[in-house]
Parts: sequence; C-alpha cells; structure tokens
Amino acid sequence: MYDSPHLGQVTGPIDRAEPLFWWTGMADPRLQLMLHGDNLAASSVEIDHEGVHVKAVTSLGNPNYLFVDLHIDPETHPGTFPVRLVKDGQVLASFDYTLMERDDGSAQRIGFNSSDVMYLLMPDRFANGNPDNDVIRGCGRTTPTGPTSPDGTGATWRALPNISTTSATWGSRPSG
Repeated sequence: MYDSPHLGQVTGPIDRAEPLFWWTGMADPRLQLMLHGDNLAASSVEIDHEGVHVKAVTSLGNPNYLFVDLHIDPETHPGTFPVRLVKDGQVLASFDYTLMERDDGSAQRIGFNSSDVMYLLMPDRFANGNPDNDVIRGCGRTTPTGPTSPDGTGATWRALPNISTTSATWGSRPSG
C-alpha cells in the first residue's frame, strides 16, 4: 500500500487512473475511467458509493489497460470512495476516486470553442502570400512545389485574406 498524490491510498499494481477526478451534477451522467497497471485486464470492478454504477468493464489487447464505464445518478453526493479491482475473488488493486461538487453556474461557462483557436494561420512559405520567398538558397529546396506543401503543389494560395475561408481538407482552394 502507498499514498499517491492523485489516487489517495493505492494497493496493488495500479499506477494511473484518468480522469483523476470528476464532478457530480454533470449534464451527461456517463463517465469512462481509463486504468493502467500491471495485468489489470482480467479484473472486474467494484464501487460502493451511492449513485455510482459500473455499467461496463472493457479490456483491450494490452493487459495493462482497463476501461470502466460508470453512470453517475443526478442526486449523487460528492465524496471519495474506493474503487476495487477484483480477480478470482481477491482484491488485486484498489484506489480512492473523488467526485467533487460542481461549482454553481459552471454549466453556463463557455468552454473551449473556435474563438480560442487561430486555425490554419501559418508561415508564409506554406500559405504563399509572397512567391518570391519560396526558394531559399542552402535549404535544399529548389522548387516551390513538392511534398513539403500540404497539397503537393506548393500551396500557391494568396495567403492570409483567404485562410479563414479554407476547408479543413488541404486539397481544397479558398473561394473568392
């Protein structure tokens, strides 16, 4: 047994659980835990916390990973509880998992969205706003076209004014 700064008291071969914690009162009651440790795949999972239900346990080809699908009832109280991995009737590993109380108003926060990203803003040599700088002596590139451009033709677009109108598919050209 040892104390982990992230998993509380840990027994057995488990070394990681993701996410490290979760919240009660989320709009989607489903939560999937990814567990990692030596030979966890053949384990079943037991949780004894009112309102938290194990819906499925999935193992992969790698015996060191186990995925646990949970359902968290809307009225579940926050708290820390043990998660036990059981194999052949014996507790193989256990760790503490925490459900935290969701902050008031947190559902109204605007999360990560397109306003947080400058997508497709790149150096001129790829967007090609200035064809005069396409060939740089001493860099081994003697032609503006070739495999270093996203579409294999040297990306001959006229750069920044049109970048925001491009599709996520590199082979397409901006309209307008």
